[in-house]
Amino acid sequence: MTGFDRHEATAQARLDRLVDQAEASVAVDGDDGGEPATDLGVSERELDDGMQVRSDDDALPSDVEDWAAVRDDDMVDALAEAFNARDLDGLVDLATRDCEVPGLDGGPTTVDPAMGDLWNRRPTILMTRAVDGDRALGVLWERAASDTWSAVGTLHVDVVDEKVQVLEFSDDLGLLERLQPVAPTADDAFWPDADGLDDAPS
Repeated sequence: MTGFDRHEATAQARLDRLVDQAEASVAVDGDDGGEPATDLGVSERELDDGMQVRSDDDALPSDVEDWAAVRDDDMVDALAEAFNARDLDGLVDLATRDCEVPGLDGGPTTVDPAMGDLWNRRPTILMTRAVDGDRALGVLWERAASDTWSAVGTLHVDVVDEKVQVLEFSDDLGLLERLQPVAPTADDAFWPDADGLDDAPS
């Protein structure tokens, strides 16, 4: 036995009122055996609970999607995979030729030298993915001790025609606190000897 559904009950009550209106309309025209009135006094309209009354037997929508798509999630996934694999060619392929890379302490501003420089300076750094509102972004982590990780920044992307136009690094601690990201594990590192994270990736 199912419980009481107020939305279903409301819709049924409204449908009952429509039937009553139809019967009243026929009664007003008289019961002379002729054709019943075709105008029931109900125009095509949308009711408060989302139910629709349509003419011409139009099909009612079967699904109402109650979610907003996350922007750039596929791109951030691809960036994280290439970043953690230390696949510089893969990162370059994801970006436009003139992709800007701001936010790296005044270092190089294009993808190729910027990523190589970052990996050389911080050999244990990894990226995971997070969602801020309706946008995906990367979270950068650095090995803080033998088994702990510290979130050190975020990676924001601007995507144009399915290519990264801007790859911006930020160390906004307020954003990191709000995101409450999950720390990576050794499985998130794709380079050989992932357990030796204190060593430079090969």
